[in-house]
Amino acid sequence: METVEAVYENGVLKPLKRVNLKEGEKVTVVIKRDVLKLAGSVKRAVSVEELEEAYHEYVLHRGKGLP
Repeated sequence: METVEAVYENGVLKPLKRVNLKEGEKVTVVIKRDVLKLAGSVKRAVSVEELEEAYHEYVLHRGKGLP
């Protein structure tokens, strides 16, 4: 597994570094927004680790009928 940052422009995710993929190869993309930007909307002091864990739990459970 490899993590690659990308920028979304004109409906396309553009990797910020070269990726070793074959033309037409399918991959799974997990959208992970900048956690520190999300932290500004939190009402109490929460660690970055708590925010990341909560975000990942949300992503894992969304679409499965769980909150």
